[in-house]
Amino acid sequence: MLSISRLSQSTFLSDASHLTLHAGDKFVTISAHDTESHVMLEEAWSVKDSCPISTEKAKALIEGKSNLTSSAQGRRKNALAALLVSFAAPKSVSLLLAFAPSEKIREIVLESQREAVHYGLQYLYDSAGYTRVGTTGKGITFEKLPGCVSFGTDKFTSAAGDPHLSTTVTIPNYQLFRDGKLRTLDSYGFYRQVKPAGYLYQTVLRAALTQKLGIQWGAISHGVANIAELDSPELLEPFSRRSSRIKRWQADNPDEYPYAAVEVTRFGLEVNPPNNGKAPAELHAALDRALSHPVPDVAPLNEKSPFLDLQYLLDAIQEKAPLVKRSDVLMLLLDQQPWHLKHAYADIGATMPSMAENITNSYLLASPGDKELQSIRPCNLRFCLAGLKQ
Repeated sequence: MLSISRLSQSTFLSDASHLTLHAGDKFVTISAHDTESHVMLEEAWSVKDSCPISTEKAKALIEGKSNLTSSAQGRRKNALAALLVSFAAPKSVSLLLAFAPSEKIREIVLESQREAVHYGLQYLYDSAGYTRVGTTGKGITFEKLPGCVSFGTDKFTSAAGDPHLSTTVTIPNYQLFRDGKLRTLDSYGFYRQVKPAGYLYQTVLRAALTQKLGIQWGAISHGVANIAELDSPELLEPFSRRSSRIKRWQADNPDEYPYAAVEVTRFGLEVNPPNNGKAPAELHAALDRALSHPVPDVAPLNEKSPFLDLQYLLDAIQEKAPLVKRSDVLMLLLDQQPWHLKHAYADIGATMPSMAENITNSYLLASPGDKELQSIRPCNLRFCLAGLKQ
């Protein structure tokens, strides 16, 4: 699952909780960029990708302080300071990390999480990493940023103290443009692309764990699947007290706004881990079975791979007609096949978005009002039945 929220300038200045680290945690730079700009970004911000940074450096990144610029001036209190993007692993993967039989397996799970986050973040940059240039009266154009320098930290427990693996990435609103000046993100694009980025993150995570540990998966629902042997309420609910409490409140208050449950149930949580932090025997047995499968042989994925069921894609797009977005095509592709059994996870993360774009450009027609934007950012697309049938 992937969620996105905004950090306002007033909150950034008055509340330091978003930059508070717990024991053992650290901020690590997680940047996405084009192939030619990583050296420029490292020199400008004095950071290297995947390297720990201090809390002071994290604050400086949000403030926009680089070797080329000072802190951005004249920000409104309600202005956007940063986007907070949370990559949350399925509950069964969190349990695998928490109760793994060896430290080596824990390292593999955490490594797979970080690799999946990398591809999800790179997709967000590729599809939404733009800044607006110009004024409303004279016309606004969208220009691609050379990269998005961000930082993240891994979390291992929920608000209730249950195992919960997630990576929260902070993307500062002010990013460096090619002219050396700070420019703001077009944040609307990030909100629009967060769902397909979540699908890609989950798909890469499943593929990485299958190809490294032989993990098998249950049914996929909204892009998310649990480990097959752990995919039962009896095993997951005792370690999902926060979400269980939210669901109970929503069931008891059907007339209330559903998302009010998140705030109402936030207080009075029992923060001690269930069962004194020990896994029951049934969970240990399920984990042993999950780790007993052989690792599958996979093939490289490229645009000539015989992967595409056109009839499936045709039927799925017809349900969404007349308007279909490029991101819809990506999610349909990711849902179409058990990719974790067929192709290398790195190829899935790097190649699937470009496949979706090529299919979109080949089979779908841009709606008239969006033709100018088609080459620089995702746009609404009109389904062309005749073209897809050919």
